[in-house]
Amino acid sequence: MSDDRMAAYEAKQTRFDQLIAETLPHNKEVIFDVLAAAGIDHVEVEFDGYGDSGAFEGIKAFSGDNEEAALPTHEITLKRPIFDTGIIEEKISTPSDAIEEMVNDFLEATRSGWENNEGAFGTFRLTPANQSIKLEYNERFVDTTYHEHEF
Repeated sequence: MSDDRMAAYEAKQTRFDQLIAETLPHNKEVIFDVLAAAGIDHVEVEFDGYGDSGAFEGIKAFSGDNEEAALPTHEITLKRPIFDTGIIEEKISTPSDAIEEMVNDFLEATRSGWENNEGAFGTFRLTPANQSIKLEYNERFVDTTYHEHEF
């Protein structure tokens, strides 16, 4: 890739990252509002990745008594920037899809490459009451210990 094309791509990526940051408060509020209205105390999203492949293992919602609860299924409207154009569009989504997309954005922003090599696994915990999102992240690695003996 030429230097000019690389610079143009990097500028586009920087602009896209800025737009993601701008739209995040709105999207986070929409998601947390729908969870709170449904009586959801917290949501857990597990992920696991290795060998250049990764996936979200599921989204579980819990009520105040820590019983598993159903996520709402009605459509919500989020804002999402388009990488190629830099335009922010409205996107219709389910709460489940919106949550997965949001935590994926957080995971890529903080731990890009989490699915590579030995990979990583963990859990996001979303708490509507204080609109917090916590990431518990476990990174796998290979370790070797070298010993040499001469007798």
